[in-house]
Amino acid sequence: ATLKVNPNYLGGIISRRTGYNFRQLLNRRRIEEAKTYLRFHSWLNITEIAAMSGFADSNYFSTVFRQITGMTPSAW
Repeated sequence: ATLKVNPNYLGGIISRRTGYNFRQLLNRRRIEEAKTYLRFHSWLNITEIAAMSGFADSNYFSTVFRQITGMTPSAW
């Protein structure tokens, strides 16, 4: 609404420019944030890091993390 463009149109632009759809791009950004939490806040558990990174479900977080990085969050 702020940009005054149709969400599908914006999604098409994002996809053409990045090669990823909006959800994939968002997940990649969230995983980058999670890597920082894992590196500098080792006392937090995976559920807390998932929530802080924007994932409501820690199992889904672990699945996405593994798809993007090739390893589990705890192995990272």
